[in-house]
Amino acid sequence: MSFYGMSLRILFAGTPDFALWHLEELLIHPDISWLGVLTQPDKRAGRGMSLQASPVKNLALKEDLWIRQPTSLNPPEIQETLSALQLDIIIVVAYGLLLPELILNIPTYGCINVHASLLPAWRGAAPVQRSILANEPITGITLMQMDKGLDTGDILFQDSLTIHPLDTTETLLQRLSKLGILGLNHLIHQLALGYELSRTVQQEEQATYALKIKKSEGLIQWDQPAQTIHCQIAAFNPWPIAWFELNDQRIRCWKSLVHSKSTTCMPGEVISIDKEGLYIACGNNTVLTLLDIQWPGKRVVSVADLVNNLNSPLTAGLKLSYPNKAS
Repeated sequence: MSFYGMSLRILFAGTPDFALWHLEELLIHPDISWLGVLTQPDKRAGRGMSLQASPVKNLALKEDLWIRQPTSLNPPEIQETLSALQLDIIIVVAYGLLLPELILNIPTYGCINVHASLLPAWRGAAPVQRSILANEPITGITLMQMDKGLDTGDILFQDSLTIHPLDTTETLLQRLSKLGILGLNHLIHQLALGYELSRTVQQEEQATYALKIKKSEGLIQWDQPAQTIHCQIAAFNPWPIAWFELNDQRIRCWKSLVHSKSTTCMPGEVISIDKEGLYIACGNNTVLTLLDIQWPGKRVVSVADLVNNLNSPLTAGLKLSYPNKAS
């Protein structure tokens, strides 16, 4: 027993930074007596293609936590290992592997998933990116009692926030993690006190699905409205990054804004460039302001840094390919 109630044995399953931020908070939670970690196997990345551990694994190693990195949770020996841990809960945050029904039933209180959308909206792999691409004004976090379906379990906790004009997938995940942490702290404390968690059944007729992001979706088509392209740039930061081609080079776009004025220029034409940004004509007579861009092999730069660069090819009147074609 902890000072607050009974102590819980928790297994945390997660892989990227979004999961890391939740794990950091669980490390200091007073109602947890034991904390172990499941995370994805090390993967090759970077220019040298060396094996790199996930953010969650790096933290778990630092904190000397129990760690396993199976390629699948289906083998019986994995399930036997988890059963022997006498778990109260498995908490799943952006883990990347499906949990078989046998594993869902191992913990005393089942498995709780932190999902970055207001379920039943945007079930699936890329809820934050898809909500930004859809130009939705709000999103949120859902803590769900996992079942064998795809994000179909009962809702245990839910909270929302506004998507800001300069939000990207990265910044939105950072903000959503704070809601997820708040929800986890609340639910864990309720369980430690012996309370039964309240549940809300999802409304199936309201369900939408967030398909996995493909690299090819990053290609900018200048005949699209500026708002559509802005959402594309925001959704694909930090991956796969929206891009266009110039002189056979792939220029990556990291940050943008929709300009308030309209234009008669053809889509893809550079209208002007100043210290505030690079103004490009888009579909429906709209204008996009590019703020941060990147040439191949170079660092990300603000367009303000290009204003006094005499060697920059981005000048007023330049016609970008229209429409672009994937290479």
